[in-house]
Amino acid sequence: MADSAYKIDITGIVQGVGFRPFIYRLAKKFELNGYVTNTLMGVHVYVEGAQHALDNFAKSIEPQSPNISSIEDMQILKVAPIGAKSFTIEKSEKLSGNEIFISPDLSTCADCKSDILDESNRRYRYPFTTCTYCGPRYSIIRDVPYDRSSTVMDEFTMCPACQSEYDDPNDRRYHSQPNACAVCGPKLSLYNTKDKACVQVGDGDYISLIADALKRGQIVALKGLGGYQLCCDASNSDALAALRERKHREAKPFAVMCKDVLAAQNHCHISPEETELLLSPHNPIVLMEKRKASTIADNVSSDNDYLGVMLPYTPIHILLMEIVDTLVMTSANISDMPIISDDEDAKANLADIADYILMHNRKIHRRVDDSVYKVTNELPQAIRRARGYAPGIVKADKLKTPILAVGAELKNTFAVSRGSNIFVSPHIGDLKYAQTYELFKQSIHEFKQLFGVSPKVVACDMHPGYLSTKWASESGHRVIKVQHHHAHLAATLLEYGIMDEPAIGFCMDGTGYGTDGAIWGCEAGIVSFKQFKRISHLGYFALPGGDICAKDVYRCGVSLINQAVGRVDANQYEFLQDIASQNIQVIQEMIEQNINTVPTSSMGRLFDGVSSIIGLGSSSLYEAGAAIRLESVADKSITDAYTVSLREYDGLHLWMWESMIGEILLDLEEKTPIGTISAKFHNSVIEYIIKMTQIISRQSGITKVALSGGVFNNSLISDRAEALLRGNGYEVYLQRTFPAGDGGLCIGQLIAANEVI
Repeated sequence: MADSAYKIDITGIVQGVGFRPFIYRLAKKFELNGYVTNTLMGVHVYVEGAQHALDNFAKSIEPQSPNISSIEDMQILKVAPIGAKSFTIEKSEKLSGNEIFISPDLSTCADCKSDILDESNRRYRYPFTTCTYCGPRYSIIRDVPYDRSSTVMDEFTMCPACQSEYDDPNDRRYHSQPNACAVCGPKLSLYNTKDKACVQVGDGDYISLIADALKRGQIVALKGLGGYQLCCDASNSDALAALRERKHREAKPFAVMCKDVLAAQNHCHISPEETELLLSPHNPIVLMEKRKASTIADNVSSDNDYLGVMLPYTPIHILLMEIVDTLVMTSANISDMPIISDDEDAKANLADIADYILMHNRKIHRRVDDSVYKVTNELPQAIRRARGYAPGIVKADKLKTPILAVGAELKNTFAVSRGSNIFVSPHIGDLKYAQTYELFKQSIHEFKQLFGVSPKVVACDMHPGYLSTKWASESGHRVIKVQHHHAHLAATLLEYGIMDEPAIGFCMDGTGYGTDGAIWGCEAGIVSFKQFKRISHLGYFALPGGDICAKDVYRCGVSLINQAVGRVDANQYEFLQDIASQNIQVIQEMIEQNINTVPTSSMGRLFDGVSSIIGLGSSSLYEAGAAIRLESVADKSITDAYTVSLREYDGLHLWMWESMIGEILLDLEEKTPIGTISAKFHNSVIEYIIKMTQIISRQSGITKVALSGGVFNNSLISDRAEALLRGNGYEVYLQRTFPAGDGGLCIGQLIAANEVI
């Protein structure tokens, strides 16, 4: 009889990541008997044997667990032995109520890549090769626990060879739910959109066929992990022009896929930290500085210094990139619509874009876009969080009740809480489009079902026009509205575990509904989970026409000049030469008579206005396009700044930006290079942050500084602001794990709402 026994319950990301076979092998190593099983709580282990072996087993679980797993909690209970004769892996428990964590989709591991490229391997060139440590998870799961019968793979019966792997705890494909091979698994098919028919290839080598098509300048749609992607030769400007025209994506940069890091180095300057991010199992798109000598066509990313690069993350990608060099790889959709994931939708809606559609018969149950990251001051920073990271999990103590937070209207994500955890959805998109709004509603329903949550409270933004806010109001639950910038900063505090103390907060973005009805966007003050005390902001200026100013950015320029130096003479300013003088007059009358005009403190619109004034374009062809152009032209060697004038008014410190605009206009008259002007403007924003931090810190004694909002996606702002604040002795918390833009807003909404329940 064994000396003793332990019951061990483990929660976290411990299903679909090879955790049970890991426990099996560990128990065998220490000569223990018992069993391991998946439950709706996570993983349950019973082990018995010699006391020293039990203790060593328990101590080894966390440090030796699979690197793609994440242990949330581990409870160990000493019990009486039952006389187990061996160690086994039991069938998963099926109970009511969902209490597990779901693993994200992961890129193909090195071992599976080796199998695919090994001519002697039975999975040679098989485009759905996977194992316990890689491949689809979230995108294929229908229900929990994560067993094959609860995924889309239940349609494929394993052949004897695959079944043997699946049943062998010593095999790396043990209980790999997507396990398959060419004999029994999913298969490719190819659709010719011109002929509206499937293409038959004698040897079934569809990948070589589409590689040839890509080399000829054609456009191909292929089915990825979480949806279809559109691709073309990244060096072919004509192919790029055709893709932009067909996809209705006039100027927004495309991401590219390179075979490996060495290939990517031909196009980008890559740091060790960026290399690590590229090679991670999450495999996001990484924004990196372009090389001037890159052979990638200019119209891939024409108006900024950065290029979004990813490496192959599915077997299909790996096989394709063995043949071609560098491909544009972008979500398959009509611009701004949800990514297409259904085969029939692909044939119906991509026929006017792609020449061929590479399909397969493994369904995508949950669509997921690619994630986008960058490296800021040697650490990763999320821009868009989806494939490889979703669903996201945030630990939060003292959550009082299940809450659903529905996020913003742009870059929407939502979150639900369960116990002490917050589960964050993948990127949904812009809700102003009907299809995206339907996806938002459907995804909320599925998320609540998947995680077994029935929230009674819904947190949302204060903006009365947001569709997410309207949905919350009609949900039938108690609604708590959280001010936009408070939510941004609360999310940052939670990310860094600042639970019970305030911090100085700076939130800079394009649009956030303020408590006074104005459009806020450059806000500084003291923040906690419970409240945001506004102490400073950018002085208000007018947005003639409201939201249209984010597109017609010259309107911002006219408004800034009108307020800074007086009425605008269109003939006086070069940036207005292509704008009808009558339009300029109407805009000024709108401002002066306060017709269809909204006051704003938006840093995003200030960027837009300055970008326009210095001649970088009268319109923004995609969100933040004008600001991206402004950052790209900045001469990073310049350290000078324009005057940052602060004035106290009604208990607030206002940044009186008018003097800065006057100095910019003077620099333009003196033919100062626009790279210098842009750099001085960026440095002025940073100087404002430093000045206000010092003022608030002296008044409050607080030395912690939180930074959030879409402006902090700007590398020049985030890099220098973080470094200078640290250099001045402040503790700095730049939002990184979840996006600083609206993609991270739902987390702050949820934690702020929890404070007032």
